[in-house]
Amino acid sequence: GPPRRILLKCDKSSMRPNNLDLAFVEVQIVDALGRICPHAELPVNYTLEGPGEIFAIGSGDLASQENYLANPRSTHQGRALLVIRAGDQKGSILLTASSPDLVDAALGIKATYAE
Repeated sequence: GPPRRILLKCDKSSMRPNNLDLAFVEVQIVDALGRICPHAELPVNYTLEGPGEIFAIGSGDLASQENYLANPRSTHQGRALLVIRAGDQKGSILLTASSPDLVDAALGIKATYAE
């Protein structure tokens, strides 16, 4: 079906606040049934709140001239990959992704020392 919403999947739910830890977030453009839209080449804008930063955004499109820090960044075949780098403070990190005509997505990650 046609693109309906953005889906975010992260490889971890918490990060160490050491300025080094990275989290990899898979960005997917999906239809109403949650299936990836392989022809979706859409710009997605990202915002990040909390003790971290957007380190890079990639789409896997080898022909793309977009910078890895470009924001918004276009998806390729309905996908992109965003890398978050933890800061040096504990707290909650909130990533939001939006694109015109699509339902936004949000993802939370904790920046905390392992107990």
